[in-house]
Amino acid sequence: MFLFQLPLFVICVTVVSGDVLTDSAKIAALKNHNDHRRVIAKGNDKNKDSANMPKASNMQKLVYNKDLEKKAQDWAAQCKFEHTPQTGDHYGQNLYMTSQNLPQEQAMTNAGDSWWQELPEKYGGTNVKFDMSIANQGVGHFTQMAWAQCRSMGCAVQKCNFGTYVVCNYDSGNMINDNIYNTGEPCSACPQGMECQDALCAVKCKKSKKRK
Repeated sequence: MFLFQLPLFVICVTVVSGDVLTDSAKIAALKNHNDHRRVIAKGNDKNKDSANMPKASNMQKLVYNKDLEKKAQDWAAQCKFEHTPQTGDHYGQNLYMTSQNLPQEQAMTNAGDSWWQELPEKYGGTNVKFDMSIANQGVGHFTQMAWAQCRSMGCAVQKCNFGTYVVCNYDSGNMINDNIYNTGEPCSACPQGMECQDALCAVKCKKSKKRK
């Protein structure tokens, strides 16, 4: 498996402090991602040409993954603004940094908004196949966030001496020549075992049995 990653310049600095991600920050990360995914699934997002992107028929609702969070924390703690070296693990990754000293919740929201901003600023056309014409536009953070078949994510916020550093890992994404998402009416192509929750495909909640 190959995950396409955009080149990033490297910053190596010392760690100032390390903080475990709070529950409210995790909720902020999920809300930001799923809100953006819902808007594009409904066909209400525009590219750099002010053209509406196609609706998504299989956009999944992200859930939080502690294993991906642990990997993100281990990497963020090094305060290196570069992608995790490829090993036997295969997962998508987005990075964000700012010189501001931000609370975790704000850092997660700012990071997601910054990554998604690649759509209106750089994304040309309405092609949703992640081929080289898309990959070369410098929109890899957006496409990772919008990757329909991605089901889970885990993040870290690290305070470094350059400011605030955010790392988010994803269970899949940015596979060359795969679709970012399938086009069609929202939820019309949800995977088996999922239900529609406001334009996103979500795992069905098991109904608890009533006690007699």
